[in-house]
Amino acid sequence: MTNLKKRNKKEGFKRLSPKQIKKQKEKEAKELKSTLDWMDIESISADGIVLARGKKKRYVKGFLIKPTNIHLLPETETKHAVLMCANALDHMKYPVYWKFIKTRPDVGVQQQRYADMMKHADKPAIRNLMQSEIDKLEWFEETHREITFVALIQADEINFEKTWHSLAEDLYRAFGRKPVPMRLMDYENLVSQEFENDNVNRYMTTQLVLPDVAESEEGVEI
Repeated sequence: MTNLKKRNKKEGFKRLSPKQIKKQKEKEAKELKSTLDWMDIESISADGIVLARGKKKRYVKGFLIKPTNIHLLPETETKHAVLMCANALDHMKYPVYWKFIKTRPDVGVQQQRYADMMKHADKPAIRNLMQSEIDKLEWFEETHREITFVALIQADEINFEKTWHSLAEDLYRAFGRKPVPMRLMDYENLVSQEFENDNVNRYMTTQLVLPDVAESEEGVEI
C-alpha cells in the first residue's frame, strides 16, 4: 500500500474526494451553462424545440422515420416504393431537415411483461428469474443505442401548423405508414449528439444547429 501511494504521488495521480468530485462537476456544469446561454434554443419539450433570437421565435418539430428495407421486397414492389418516395419528396415545397440519431432501445413493453409475470408468480425462484430478466433489460437499455432516422421542420408560429401537417401527409405518402412524432428523449438525444456531450440534456437552454430557413429554400441535410 505504501509503495502504491509513492507511485501515485510520483506519477502525479491524485484521488479526488467525493466533495472535490462534486465541486468539479458543478464547475463543469456552470461552464457548460454559460456557453449554452449564448445559444438560440429557448426550450426543449415533447412538443419540440423553441428557437428564440431576440423577439423572433421559430419552432422545430419532427417525426421518426422507419424506412422499409427495399432489398427484401420483390422487384415490382421495390420500384413502387422508390417511386412513391421520390414523388413525396418532390412534393415537399418547404425545407425539411433529415437526421439520424442514436437513441436508447425502447424496452418498456418487455419490462412490463416481466413485471406482470413476477407479480403473479407464486414461487420465489420464478420471481427471482423475472427480476433477473428485468435487470438485463435495464442493462441493455443503458449500454446499447439504436439508430433512428428523423425528419424535422422549422417554421414561425404562423406557418408552423400548416407545415407540420404537410410533413405528416408527405411522409405517409412516401413510406405508406403513419409517421410517429418524435419524443422528448429524441429531441434531447439530437441536441446531445450535435454537441457530442450528454450533459447538455440537464439544461433547458441548449443549441440545435439548424440553418436559418432564409439561407436555404430547398431544405438542408444536417
